Amino acid sequence: MTAESSNNEDKIIDSRVSFEYHVTPDPIKIDGSGNKWYKFKLLIAPKDEFDLKNIEKVVYLLPSTFDPQNIASTDFQKNFAIELDSLGGFYVQAIILFTNNKEKLKLTQYLPTGKVVTDPSTKLTNPAEYWTDFAMKQAQYWTKFGS
Repeated sequence: MTAESSNNEDKIIDSRVSFEYHVTPDPIKIDGSGNKWYKFKLLIAPKDEFDLKNIEKVVYLLPSTFDPQNIASTDFQKNFAIELDSLGGFYVQAIILFTNNKEKLKLTQYLPTGKVVTDPSTKLTNPAEYWTDFAMKQAQYWTKFGS
């Protein structure tokens, strides 16, 4: 098995691929309430010589504040990328379905790393503290996906 859990964190590390993201440095829009929205691009990056053609599709599981909550990509030429807008940080899970043996790999990421504004009416907050309860609820949903 190529996926392993690190001793320091409960983060899955895989020798074939990594779950990556890009976020615009400046807001793409500011809504009527003064909320700053950013564009996020989620993608799967190959490691070493791994060929992304070995992946059938990637399903991104998003928090309930997104519509839709599940977005699938089958475009290996674009690294299974999707784009979405958000005004704060959030947890997302990428479920990777491989073509050869229908293996499923679940990679979880908090976007973006570091301190972010999770609510425009509050000060900067630690995302891990702010989203712990939310993440626990989502974990229950994520573990049921594909079962």
